[in-house]
Amino acid sequence: MKLISLLITCLMILNINLIFGQAGTLDTTFKKTGKVITDFGGNDFGRSVAIQPDGKIVVAGYTLTGNNFAVARYNKNGRLDKTFGGSGKVTTDFGLEDLAYSVAIQVDGKIVVAGKTNVNTSSTGVYDFAVARYNINGTLDYSFSGDGKVTTDFNNGGSDEAHSVAIQSDGKIVVIGFTNKFGSDYALARYNANGTPDNTFGGSGKIITNFGVDTYSEAYAVIIQPDGKIVVAGDTNAGNDFSDFGLARYNVSGTLDNTFSGDGKVIADIGGYDFGKSVAIQPDGKIVVAGYTIQGDEDWALARFNVDGTLDNLFNGSGKVTTEFGGVDDAYAVAIQANGKIVVAGYSKPGTDYDFTLARYNTNGTLDNTFSGDGKVATDFSGGSGDDAFAIAIQPDGKIVAAGDTRAISGSNDFAVARYNGDATLLTNNVSRLNVTDIINERKSPFFRLYPNPVTDVLHVQGLSQSAANTILITDVSGKVFEKATALSGDYTFNVKMLPAGVYNISIIENRKTVNYKIIKQ
Repeated sequence: MKLISLLITCLMILNINLIFGQAGTLDTTFKKTGKVITDFGGNDFGRSVAIQPDGKIVVAGYTLTGNNFAVARYNKNGRLDKTFGGSGKVTTDFGLEDLAYSVAIQVDGKIVVAGKTNVNTSSTGVYDFAVARYNINGTLDYSFSGDGKVTTDFNNGGSDEAHSVAIQSDGKIVVIGFTNKFGSDYALARYNANGTPDNTFGGSGKIITNFGVDTYSEAYAVIIQPDGKIVVAGDTNAGNDFSDFGLARYNVSGTLDNTFSGDGKVIADIGGYDFGKSVAIQPDGKIVVAGYTIQGDEDWALARFNVDGTLDNLFNGSGKVTTEFGGVDDAYAVAIQANGKIVVAGYSKPGTDYDFTLARYNTNGTLDNTFSGDGKVATDFSGGSGDDAFAIAIQPDGKIVAAGDTRAISGSNDFAVARYNGDATLLTNNVSRLNVTDIINERKSPFFRLYPNPVTDVLHVQGLSQSAANTILITDVSGKVFEKATALSGDYTFNVKMLPAGVYNISIIENRKTVNYKIIKQ
């Protein structure tokens, strides 16, 4: 009762006009319509999205104007961030043809983008892995391989394509994709923070994994488990003459993890030609793979696996779910909400044109009817011939960001970004979004600020004394200490990515006085 009274009082004092955005509706605080289109000057294709700790949104892809990597950064309101590259947009040239497919944000705020480049002008269509790292202002980071760029050849005489990147807790960079010559195999590379190959990974910084001799196996997504193991998802035809979901898990050293299905590899048949495109890990360690299946029509396909690699029969009874929007339906991205619900993004063509499509699933695999009424939502951008979502990210406040591209009536493609309301999103005029945890913490001290809360990777503590040392403790509800630090300046940053999901206490000790806060680790 006291908490409710406190909330009401705070709202009255601040004179806030409240509305509640229904889950799945476009967020009109994002460029007024919930949608943003960005032109790099030609045909431009968005392929990946990441949220910075400060809430800014980074989208990576490529532009056919010069055939270069293309990166855009948006402020929280959807406008291009002109502190990034001067215009909010950056392009990067590696060679003849450069296509970026994935972006990740380091703890220090630097931006890592991965894709492929054709550096051999005499061999059209033969690619190498390509990785670029940018400073916070959008310039290339010359502490990364000398010029901010790295290319990697797997030396098998074929083509090497990188499709996903993830940052380990120690700052090392894992990039995955596939290499092909007579068939195709999963390919992984790991780099030290300075861009050099990490020779503790497979002996050379590179690993190739085949699912069978002369088979076609292509990896499209990677995620790092809290214990440091590396999960890679894609598809393979090693199981039969068709294509199935393919999943592999690696130890930190790069060896296949034999506790995962006995040999580190899993093949899952959804029922037709099946293509895995994205992977996410639940707080309980279960692994969710999203993609699509062709069984006459193309439909979205999801599979959930237990930590040992077996299908999770608690998920729709079989560990597998398919979803039809009507016509051609392809899923390309998956993310897990703090409450365990599963959000998937892709595109659908129920008629003559493609639309951004999202769906949200309950933890048991059923569609969540609290999301847009039936668990599904479609978004048209421009009235043109195609709006395709390829990436998804969930903000700390629960809002959902989808990114891809849109084809205008004129025929050119541009980056496209849409933001949707999450669960019971509290929208306010002239103030930031509030939640109960924020209000409780605000009572304790007007000087300290902890953000984001809930937190996924990096926790910032601001307002500390600059004239005296501050001791900061992170403990669980039982009092067990997980982190202890001494801050000597006004700000301090914790990397909490490895913390298990849950509620934690933050104790700030300054001049023999202790102030306690609560945070939620997603």
